[in-house]
Amino acid sequence: MAIADLSPPIRRALALSILFILVAGFCQWLVAPLVLRWQEGWDRVAAAAEWQHRLEASAARAPEIEAALKARGRVAGTLQATGEALAAAELQSLAQAVAAGAGAQVLSLEPLSAKKNGDVLTVRTRLRANLDEPNLPDFLAAFAKHDPVLSIAQISIGTSAQAAEDGIVPLLLQAEIEAVAVEAAR
Repeated sequence: MAIADLSPPIRRALALSILFILVAGFCQWLVAPLVLRWQEGWDRVAAAAEWQHRLEASAARAPEIEAALKARGRVAGTLQATGEALAAAELQSLAQAVAAGAGAQVLSLEPLSAKKNGDVLTVRTRLRANLDEPNLPDFLAAFAKHDPVLSIAQISIGTSAQAAEDGIVPLLLQAEIEAVAVEAAR
């Protein structure tokens, strides 16, 4: 049976059905994804505005914090250093001691670039170590509880070999450790 043989009301219903299917498909595959992307964009804008507000509030407090740091000398949680090189060396020494104390075998320590803001210096180092899987929580807790504070800014964990006979998986760990140092008077 050809379409021309159908009665006009059935042809109209068929045409409307086809039109409805095309409009629904257009909305499903083109309009809906665009609306979702548009909403995600506005969510990102709102998150960026909130982040900017927090940064501006922190920046406004910077002179107050610097004055407090100068008045106190060594502040709990910070390194005391007379320069960038000494602060980096102290961070490496502390990171190696904390990692070894948590059961890690330190393979290497690599100093990374430091950021200076007035008398406040943020020093970083990259730590590579072998660690048994059960010791990982102790390793992370040791850095979190240490004074001065040694923050793990970034961490990558992989397996260095297959599990040993006792079922313990050896891990190959790479972490970027950072600490805040206050420059002491020279």
